[in-house]
Amino acid sequence: QKPVDCAEIFENGFRKSGIYQVYPKSKNIGCSSFKVYCDKETDGGGWSVIQRRGDLKRPIDYFYKTWKQFKEGFGSLRRDFWLGNDFIHALTFQKRYSARFDLVTDNETAHAHYNYFWIE
Repeated sequence: QKPVDCAEIFENGFRKSGIYQVYPKSKNIGCSSFKVYCDKETDGGGWSVIQRRGDLKRPIDYFYKTWKQFKEGFGSLRRDFWLGNDFIHALTFQKRYSARFDLVTDNETAHAHYNYFWIE
């Protein structure tokens, strides 16, 4: 069976963080599958990463985007990216999801955990 998210990939024995193909049940995104970065290490593993951002060297790369760009996603899954509202909706529409947001500065780290997370 094809995995619907990173949690299923993790449950199927793939334990290395990286880019994987997922096949969400929601087909409202114009495709039957897409690639997502899976975090297999943080807080037990199995996380589908929806955003990764590094230093704000070029704010235009992060903040000055159109609605279409946020809808479809931008960046590179290998570096900094926003997965895209359509893809996040496809993932979070299938079942109940939680979200973890990690914040890192030069000398501090923090995270916030939300029991319910989705995009309608």
